[in-house]
Amino acid sequence: MTIDLSNHGASGTWDTHGDNIPPYGGIWNGLRPLLPVFDHVLTTLVSDLRERGLLDDTLVIAMGEFGRTPTLGTQGSTDGRNHWPVLMSMCLAGGGYRHGQVIGSSTKDGAEIEERPVTPGDLAATIYHHMGVPLDATYTDHQGRPNFIVDNGRPIAKLI
Repeated sequence: MTIDLSNHGASGTWDTHGDNIPPYGGIWNGLRPLLPVFDHVLTTLVSDLRERGLLDDTLVIAMGEFGRTPTLGTQGSTDGRNHWPVLMSMCLAGGGYRHGQVIGSSTKDGAEIEERPVTPGDLAATIYHHMGVPLDATYTDHQGRPNFIVDNGRPIAKLI
């Protein structure tokens, strides 16, 4: 399931480049009205899964594909931020994992990883672990070569 709030009347998209760069809406005009809606939708989903006894079987992941620069005002905007591949935040719920904890941290200004980086391979390994897929499983590429489904990743030990 994918929860998509891009059609919410407050903003045309989740993109937060800046208020003066349509249709993004920026942090104040675009993102601020969406966060309470997102919080409600996410907590309602998790609560509903718990009430139905499905939370341990369902892994809920809330994330984007990259972070945002730690500096406001990029791209000539008053409040926007550019893409930032160095670090990002995500939220995992359910899946039978141990939750209620923060794993990893950034520097005070949010620019760099300070402690316990979680790589894309680690996230993939955690997802495959939840689904019961062996981490040494392979797939065959278009040239007939086997490739591991997880490249340099291990399940996040603090969750398991």
